[in-house]
Amino acid sequence: MKRRKNMVDRIRRTIDKKDLEVRNYGVTTDISRSSFEKFNRPIEREKSEYFLEKLGDVGRCLVMRLFAIPGVAHVYIRPYEVEVTKGRAFNWREVEPAVIKAIKKVFEDTEQVEVEYGRPAPRRRRRSSKPLVT
Repeated sequence: MKRRKNMVDRIRRTIDKKDLEVRNYGVTTDISRSSFEKFNRPIEREKSEYFLEKLGDVGRCLVMRLFAIPGVAHVYIRPYEVEVTKGRAFNWREVEPAVIKAIKKVFEDTEQVEVEYGRPAPRRRRRSSKPLVT
């Protein structure tokens, strides 16, 4: 199967253990031409136009689609990754399907996209090697 220029064949989601309001979505195709851009709700198109332009067509379209989703508070864009922060009053079960749909819609042939639900490894507690002294 031949890959098209704007086709993404995999989205990998990871969860930030430190902040459960944040989800990262890695993709196999460039989202932006810029190395890193941050956007906050409410997005003011006039003030953000320069930064949206730096992203390119795919990144700009993705940011606008994500902010159309109720509950999306912040969006961070990197070339192969989008990080979404939801508002505390919202639940990921409501927000995440719309986020994945927005990412898929930005790219062609969305029915080819596979979503991988990766989770970070659990943290291990360090045990002291010194005995407790009473």
